[in-house]
Formats: sequence, C-alpha cells, structure tokens
Amino acid sequence: MALNQCYSIKAAVGAQPRAVNNRADVEIIQKLLNEYAAKLGYAQLIVNGMVTPMMIQAIMTFQRRVVGIRIPDGRVDPSGNTLLKLNQPIGTLILAISSFNPAGKNFKERVDAFLKDAKAVYGVTITGK
Repeated sequence: MALNQCYSIKAAVGAQPRAVNNRADVEIIQKLLNEYAAKLGYAQLIVNGMVTPMMIQAIMTFQRRVVGIRIPDGRVDPSGNTLLKLNQPIGTLILAISSFNPAGKNFKERVDAFLKDAKAVYGVTITGK
C-alpha cells in the first residue's frame, strides 16, 4: 500500500450474507490483507478476485486482532471499521484491547495472546515483573 493512499470498495467483501464480492473490490481487500499476513500469522492470499475460505479466515483474524471485534463476521464493508483499519499504515496500528477485563474469564490467556500479537505486529517483546 502506498503511503497516504486510501483504498475504497463499492460493496461488501467476504462472508455471506450481504457480501457482494465484486472482483475489483475483492482484489483490493486481498492486497490489503497480504500486507498483514506475516505479522498476524496467516498465509499470503492469491490476488485473483475470488473469495475463498482462507480469505474469510484472514479477514476474521484481522478483525479479531486489529479491529477488536470479539465475534468477527469475516466481511469488509465499504464504510466499516475493518476497511478503515486496513487502510492505516501497518506501523500505526494499535492492537485491540477492548476485551481486557481483569475480572473476566481467562484474563491471563487474553493477556498472553495480546503480548504475542504485540510481538507479531510491532516486532517487540513486552515483559512484566
């Protein structure tokens, strides 16, 4: 993605229902997702304008780890938060921490997952005392 370039799509891309999956839109999302593949731990997508289960899984991983959607829908909407985050330069993304609630279940596991994601996205290891 070029610096300061913002990509738009005409219709929703990804999982059904309501995803139109226009070929040009799908290719844009595939290219944007590929920029995050290594950092978020999924394989590069083939940029061919076709929605695959692997692409939907990549969207869901991005939604969960970067956008902070607890139950991702696997769809990128033209004016949604997923596309907004995909358009941000990778170095400026802040990992989602909306699920952090010390009183909630599995807090330690969520913290560990967050720290693992921080290492993947920012290339740094965060440790505590």
